[in-house]
Amino acid sequence: MVNERVMAFLAKYPDWSICTKVIRADADECLMVTEIIDNGGNVRATGHAYERMDASNINKTSHVENCETSAVGRALGFLGIGIVNSIATAEEVSHAIAQQEDTRPWLSEKQFQQAMLRMEAGENLLPELTEKFKMKKTYKEQFEAILDFNNHLK
Repeated sequence: MVNERVMAFLAKYPDWSICTKVIRADADECLMVTEIIDNGGNVRATGHAYERMDASNINKTSHVENCETSAVGRALGFLGIGIVNSIATAEEVSHAIAQQEDTRPWLSEKQFQQAMLRMEAGENLLPELTEKFKMKKTYKEQFEAILDFNNHLK
């Protein structure tokens, strides 16, 4: 667990720092890097992480925070803290397994545009699309908005 890695790091290296930096973050995804810096200002380890907002229930509200935690855990793992069989934390392994179990392809931008046209014409494709595809939260929200609008017209 990342919290255990952080506690072990603070105990072993009380004068060192954990520095996280956002490389890219928006409403849908986040990319971060964490640097472990010694008391001389030297970078001793780094860890990167990438999270999508629609990747899990936790990420719906906390994809940036989850990304930071993952980057910290990986950097500490590369420093040799908290690793047994791999650099990945228990949380990362669990998340990766969940993602592998969902074998649906991602809805492409072109497929989204085509579906929007059909839904604007009155078709309700959302149940079918949700069953067949993973999709960005923004796509689902736009589909739901079209459905609400069409229902108000009836």
